Amino acid sequence: MDRKSTKIIAIGSIKGGVGKSTSVIIFSTLLSKKYRFFHFQTRE
Repeated sequence: MDRKSTKIIAIGSIKGGVGKSTSVIIFSTLLSKKYRFFHFQTRE
């Protein structure tokens, strides 16, 4: 059986307005070009 491993990447900062959401969108766009499926979730 072929198992897929899950990788979790967290981007955080105590200070607001440092570009966390923008960084996640750019990073997820780059990863989605390499992998067929990519999911990200933001919480603020």
